[in-house]
Amino acid sequence: MKNVLNIKTILLSLLIGAVAAAGIYVGLIIYIVPIFMAYCFAAFGPVCFGVSVAAALGSITALAGVESALYHALLFVPSAVILSFVLSGKCSYRTAVASCAFALAVGLYLNMFVPSFLKGLSVADAADAYIGEAVSIYSTSIQGVEEEVAQAVNEMVDMMKMYSLEITFANIVMTAMLFGFLQVVIAYALFRKKLNGLHKMAEFRKWELSNSFMWGCVTMLAAACIINATGVTYGGAVLMTVLFIVLLPLCVTGLSCTEFFIQIIPEGTGFRRVITYGLAIMCMPYCIFMFAIEGLADKLFKLRRRIVIIKRD
Repeated sequence: MKNVLNIKTILLSLLIGAVAAAGIYVGLIIYIVPIFMAYCFAAFGPVCFGVSVAAALGSITALAGVESALYHALLFVPSAVILSFVLSGKCSYRTAVASCAFALAVGLYLNMFVPSFLKGLSVADAADAYIGEAVSIYSTSIQGVEEEVAQAVNEMVDMMKMYSLEITFANIVMTAMLFGFLQVVIAYALFRKKLNGLHKMAEFRKWELSNSFMWGCVTMLAAACIINATGVTYGGAVLMTVLFIVLLPLCVTGLSCTEFFIQIIPEGTGFRRVITYGLAIMCMPYCIFMFAIEGLADKLFKLRRRIVIIKRD
C-alpha cells in the first residue's frame, strides 16, 4: 500500500466521496462508490480513504440529514473497508465476496427494518409495507389494460401480499449477493493493472465452489428445513433465505461450467456463446435453476476435471 498524500489525491478522494450523495437519488451509486473508496485506500493510503468516507457522510448529511447518512453508511462503509483489503492483496476473492455480501445483507436489513422497529412495527409489518410499495406500482400499471392481463397481475399481487416476508428476505439476499459479487469482480477488473499487489483472479471458466462452502450449504439447508418443519415463526422466510444463499453461488458455478464447455472447441466460441446465453435469457427465470443444477452436478461429479483428463489422454 502506498501513502500518497497531496492536493491531487485529496481532491480526488473528496470527489469520490461527494459522488456518494447521488446515491440518495440513484440507489445503484451506493453500491459502486465503495469500489473507488477502496482504490483510494490501496493507491493513496488510509488518510485519503478516510477523506472519501468523511466527504460521503458529510455530503449525504447536508442533503438528507444525519439519519439518512447513518443508514446509507451501513451500505457502503463496510464494503469499502473489505474491498480495501482486497485491493491491497490482503484478502482472497472468495472471502471478499462472502464478506461483502454479508455486510450488504446486514446493511439492507437494518435499512429496511430499523425505521419500522422505531415506530413500534414488527418484521412482518415492515415487510408488508415494503411489498405494499411494489403492489401499488403494479396496481397503477394495470389501469386500462386487457381483462386477462389485469387478472394475471392481480393474482401476482395477491401472491406477493401472501408471501410478503419471504419475498422481502429473498430480495435482501439476492441484492446483497449480487452486488457483493459484482463489487469484487468490478474492483479487480478496473484496477488489476494499476495496483501491483493485487492477486491474480482465476479465469471465469475455472471458477468453482470450495468444499467448505458446500458442507456449509448442507448444514444451513438441514437447519432451515428443521426450523420450517417445527412451525417456528418466520420459518418460511428463513428457509427462503437459505435457499437463495445456496442457489445463487451454484448458479454462478453453472455459468462458469457453461463457459468452460463453450471454450472446449476453440473455433466458433462466439457463436456458441451468443446462442447459449441468448436461450438462457429467453428462459428467465427458469435458467437460474438450470445453471444451479449444472453447478451442483459439476461439483458432485467433477465434470470439468474429468473432461480435462480425457482431453489429455
